[in-house]
Amino acid sequence: MKRPFQQSVAVLALFAAFAVGAQGIDQGIAKYRSGDFSGALGDFVPLAEQGGARAQMLVGLMYANGQGVAQDSEAAAMWLRRAAEQEHVQSQVILAQMYTQGAGVTADLAEAANWYRSAAEQGDAGAQSTLGSMYTRGEGVSQDNTVGAAWFRLAADQGHSHSQYSLGVMYANGQGVATDNVEAAGWYRRAAEQGHTSAQYNLGLMYYHGTGVTQDNVMAHVWSTIAFVNGHENAAVARDAIVEEMTATDMYESQEIALNCIEQGFAGCSR
Repeated sequence: MKRPFQQSVAVLALFAAFAVGAQGIDQGIAKYRSGDFSGALGDFVPLAEQGGARAQMLVGLMYANGQGVAQDSEAAAMWLRRAAEQEHVQSQVILAQMYTQGAGVTADLAEAANWYRSAAEQGDAGAQSTLGSMYTRGEGVSQDNTVGAAWFRLAADQGHSHSQYSLGVMYANGQGVATDNVEAAGWYRRAAEQGHTSAQYNLGLMYYHGTGVTQDNVMAHVWSTIAFVNGHENAAVARDAIVEEMTATDMYESQEIALNCIEQGFAGCSR
């Protein structure tokens, strides 16, 4: 069953910003930003019909959002496919999402994986991460943790925090890679320093148990506290368990480190 595509207006504005400076498209972008969606579409469509991939993407998203035209997910998919077939990365990712949702096209995880792969092979970190997840879960592809880990690593090396966290989990559990707690802790730390809450929580546990890092109740409490502040549902229990093994001096040091860490955007989170 085909459904309307759940694509936010904010995403269209973001892609429009990427397109600034493209020959002949600036006028339409200016109209879009002013709220003249019909006028913007009138500028984009001729460019799209001439084969402009960015214009095709913008027309597709305007159909998806019903901006300047009646909402039509099938028309959106058609325009996005034209751009995707020209190796336009953002269009490939969006088309993959549409196949995942069954929006404007028949739901097809294998086809979604193919489009994510096309974007991933061009270096898109988000597509690499999603493809990694699809391989670990066996969604649209044959389940393969080794291939999943390889895609996560490509994204993680680009600084993609969720992929860094996922790679940490795979090293901790020996999924697709040899078990290596030091590697796991290293990847958790990279993700944690970017604000990834689950990575912060896991890193706290590793400090508490001395797994992959030197056992340190102060740093365990620091990361558990930060994870709690960021809303991790299990962090409070972990933090309270650690407190029972800490001195007043330890508590003071932990609070100072955690406050400094949060104020600096999770940088400098060490003793």
